[in-house]
Amino acid sequence: MRIIYKLQALILLTVLLGCTNHDKLLKLRYIRGGQTYTDTIFIDQFVTQDGNLQTKYLNKVSFELIDSAYFFNNNPEQSRFYSREVALNFQKRVKEYSPEYYSIATVFYIDKAINFYTSVFDHKIDFHKWDDYRSIKVLLGEYALLSQPNKFILEANQLFSPSIFYHEIGHIAFWSLEDQLGIKFKGLSPLHVGLMEYFTVSLFNNPTVGELVLKKAKRDASLLYLYPQPDSMKLRRTFQLIKESFPEEIADTSSFLSKYCTLSQELYSKILDTQIDNHRGGFLYTSTLWRIREQIGKEKTDRLVAQAILNLNEYMNKRSDYYRFDINEEVEEKIMWYDFYYGLLLKDKELFDGKNQSVISAEFKRSNFPIDKIEVINKITLQN
Repeated sequence: MRIIYKLQALILLTVLLGCTNHDKLLKLRYIRGGQTYTDTIFIDQFVTQDGNLQTKYLNKVSFELIDSAYFFNNNPEQSRFYSREVALNFQKRVKEYSPEYYSIATVFYIDKAINFYTSVFDHKIDFHKWDDYRSIKVLLGEYALLSQPNKFILEANQLFSPSIFYHEIGHIAFWSLEDQLGIKFKGLSPLHVGLMEYFTVSLFNNPTVGELVLKKAKRDASLLYLYPQPDSMKLRRTFQLIKESFPEEIADTSSFLSKYCTLSQELYSKILDTQIDNHRGGFLYTSTLWRIREQIGKEKTDRLVAQAILNLNEYMNKRSDYYRFDINEEVEEKIMWYDFYYGLLLKDKELFDGKNQSVISAEFKRSNFPIDKIEVINKITLQN
């Protein structure tokens, strides 16, 4: 009889342990290229013993339901939200589309992006220095278009795209390159954002950014973009795409999105028809690199791009050695496409014996960059 009791107790313990282990596994469903995929994670990897979400990078994570929103001082770049915090409970089973589900998904993809950027840039950038972004809010509401590196906005009962998380963390990474390493991007530009978005799509292993969220303004690196940038990349067209994506919200002049478009166009009225949209225009560079990646692989392209970026200041200072300026061409005191292109060729020679230079040159030429202005024949041995 004692043996039977022990056997029953052992079976019960096995069942309980089985349930516990099962509960600690969570499947996250996401959208990629129109298809649904799943990431399976261990909840305990991100939840402390006292039930809080935390990583080596994140100090605090809160979940809030958005009631309404406004723009501080009518500035579309300063969105503010009236929201209600919801306590997270990881003692119970995490259900799909619950506050716990959205929160741990956000933490998982942030952590993945930070680890990726830290590694690809040889641990030369430090995310811990950005205190303002180590405490984040996961917000649920209809404003996903306006996510920021410390405010991640998700829509209820909708698949999310990890590209949004990778994109926002990418901003912090590239601010770190400029702030901590002194890379002379001189703020946002199509080149700055385009290089950043290469890592977004490479980490995501898919050429699209903002699927479901940006709708018609979704960015796609599988498309061909040409230099110089056409009018379709100007800011006015970006706002037109937003309007076309959300016709009902735009028609309601009292809606948050309608106010966002109106205030933005007022703020940027003098440059709507002249300024290239940094994000959409950046895909000139993202798509060129994506095509290179398709031919030589993720590992080599990631390394080439990262190593070229880390040495951009050096290449910029040597322009007179390799770049032929046109008469009356302005000499920019910031990183330009030719600095980066030259750097890719140089790094490929250094890291891979120049085996990928013909691919690199062909794809930059396909994007209509005037690579003939770069005198590299005597500087770097190009393959035929």
